[in-house]
Amino acid sequence: MSGLDVKRLLVDAAAVLALLATAFSGFWLVYGGGGFIRPALIGVLVGLGIALLGVWRRFGALLVAAGTLVAYFLFGTVAALPEMGIGGVLPDGAALRELTFGSVEVWRGFVTASVPVSAFPSLALLPYILGLLAAVCAFSAAWRAKRPAWALLPIAVLEVSVIALGTNQPSWPLLQAGALLAVSLAWLAWRSRLRTSGEHRMRHWPKALVQLGVVGLVFAFAVNQLGDAGARQVIRDYVEPPIDLQAYSSPLSSYRRYVKDIEEPNAAPLFTVAGWSEPNADRLRLAVLDSFDGMVMNVAAQNRSGRYTQVGEQLGQLGEAAPSATERQITVTVGSYTGIWMPTLSASQEVEFSDGTAEQLYYNPSADALINLDGLREGNQYVVYSAVSPTPGEAALADVPVGEYQQEDSVEIPQIVSTTARKMIGDTESTLERIKLIRDGLRSGFFSHGLSTQTPSNAGHSTWRISQLLAKENQWVGDDEQYAVAMTLMLHSLGIPARVVMGFYVDEDSNIDGQVWKVMGGDAHAWVEVPFEGVGWVPFYPTPDKNKQMVSPQPKSMENPRPQVLQPPIPPEEPAEQPYENTDEDKEDEEEEQTPFDWGFVLMLLLAIGIPLLVLLGPPAAIMLAKARRSAKRKRALDTSRQISGGWRDLVDYAADLQAVPPATATRQEVGETLADHFETPTLLGLAAVADYSVFGAEDPTPAQAEQYWEQVAAMKGQLGSHVGFFGRVKGRFALTSFRKKRRPTVG
Repeated sequence: MSGLDVKRLLVDAAAVLALLATAFSGFWLVYGGGGFIRPALIGVLVGLGIALLGVWRRFGALLVAAGTLVAYFLFGTVAALPEMGIGGVLPDGAALRELTFGSVEVWRGFVTASVPVSAFPSLALLPYILGLLAAVCAFSAAWRAKRPAWALLPIAVLEVSVIALGTNQPSWPLLQAGALLAVSLAWLAWRSRLRTSGEHRMRHWPKALVQLGVVGLVFAFAVNQLGDAGARQVIRDYVEPPIDLQAYSSPLSSYRRYVKDIEEPNAAPLFTVAGWSEPNADRLRLAVLDSFDGMVMNVAAQNRSGRYTQVGEQLGQLGEAAPSATERQITVTVGSYTGIWMPTLSASQEVEFSDGTAEQLYYNPSADALINLDGLREGNQYVVYSAVSPTPGEAALADVPVGEYQQEDSVEIPQIVSTTARKMIGDTESTLERIKLIRDGLRSGFFSHGLSTQTPSNAGHSTWRISQLLAKENQWVGDDEQYAVAMTLMLHSLGIPARVVMGFYVDEDSNIDGQVWKVMGGDAHAWVEVPFEGVGWVPFYPTPDKNKQMVSPQPKSMENPRPQVLQPPIPPEEPAEQPYENTDEDKEDEEEEQTPFDWGFVLMLLLAIGIPLLVLLGPPAAIMLAKARRSAKRKRALDTSRQISGGWRDLVDYAADLQAVPPATATRQEVGETLADHFETPTLLGLAAVADYSVFGAEDPTPAQAEQYWEQVAAMKGQLGSHVGFFGRVKGRFALTSFRKKRRPTVG
């Protein structure tokens, strides 16, 4: 940093920071407040540190780019993902994965999210990215480019990006445009004044007019785009937002509505399936649910299961089917069923509608589920073409690891769920065995839809209902809805990915005639799927057999009641002792005992503050420490002559850091004369003479003389520093010239 004017550096930094802050202010309405400030500010400060390090060490563009990439991952957790990582500060595997894929996905998510976007914490990644990139480019251009006006280019790109990613409503348009114009012109004028001397400044007035014209055009564009909502063009006006399945009720919450028609003999079929074969091997899939919010199981908003893309009748399943797959074709005719979820086979490849109702068709290959936003109505008919693969047996899964899948439960799993799961698995380490033990453990319960002829069983699958299901061991009562959700949450508590699938399959009570299946509400089921690497999602059925009913105890006969006997009066009870009341001191003591000091939080806070400070202040502090250690080593030399000569070298090094480097071949007297003339301090010659006498004299100096010499050196440093002014002293304090073995002379 020895070749950089510290005053210019500080002024440039202040101007660029003001311009960046003005550009980012356009996000105020998009966020409905200052929710963008924290990630954007961290990104700007990190970018400033990278640019400062690059100009100090004279790094090339590739090294600066590499440093920016490393800093993005290092500070991304604390800036945009504080709910992830190690203590919300340092990145872990999940945070690095989110930073990697989020850097691509956040752009579409930002322009398709409803305003204000502060309701979506993951979108904080976008202002962090913009702040980091804009700061690195703008500060680097301001400090390293020959023309400082180049720094306005990344700021202009940032301003346009904020406008394009925002809304039609402007945020303080005249104030923004005026601030951009005023700061830009003032800064460029100041930089131009530094570059040219007084007699040559008038020669540059044509260039100044050109710059003024360019900035004026930018100002006009900014006023137009920032101020007029009608002329303001933004991306979100042209991008269709993805479907929000959270706006639709979970199909599993309607499970009891389907099965209640078991007691209705004249109930109409939900739909009819023609071409059905091997009824015990196939299942109709309706919906895949993998996110639990405490009330219902639903489709995750951010997971792959929630990413439904619009398709035509060809569902986009590219590639050949597995060799073991069987090509299937069924025709579905809708009856009393209504809804957006379409019953299909697994591995569906094509859907052909007979009445052209495929305009709003959405498919998710990860979930293997299909949605028609137009909704299915009675009389709709479609053909499903699929290549169904057989489900692998449990023996084939013995050595297959479970695949990775990000779960997004938004509530904490109830304690009774995790406790029951731990009790079921015992000391078993095998993941497959754990899954089977939980499945078999739940199958030992009892089955009930809560119908009039069955054991009472509440509907729903909320946290309360699942806790009620597991409250009494060996007395579990429920149906597919409760058991499937209970098994899924148990597996989640053990760190095993799982999801609930709602659909239909044939059993002994199904209405099937040859290859025509009239699907009734009683055919509705729910099961659990677990991913296995190289295999896919494998189903597990935790629901007890429907014939396994709990037998209610017979009430005791009241035909021969016992005669009533007059009971003696109840003796009066002794007065109960008054409970001991805690005094204020006792309450304070209890609070102190129950609320231990959170050292972990303090540590994370120190890391969050210390790491950015270390990046920004670490290099200057290291330079100051190195110079202090060098001076102390010279002052503590073995003999006094070396102490005095070391003091002279320390003075010469200080002068070199002030940009006064004498020739390397000059003697002490010549160096003293050169520096005395340059800094106008004649007494400096006396220090050179004392250093010569201490080295070449007949007697060694006394320790008192050596100490007095160092005091004179310290006083002389003060005189040299006062000659160059405040900014010159600051610049010399952090300069590295004195550490160079080969110095280019600047005086003498």
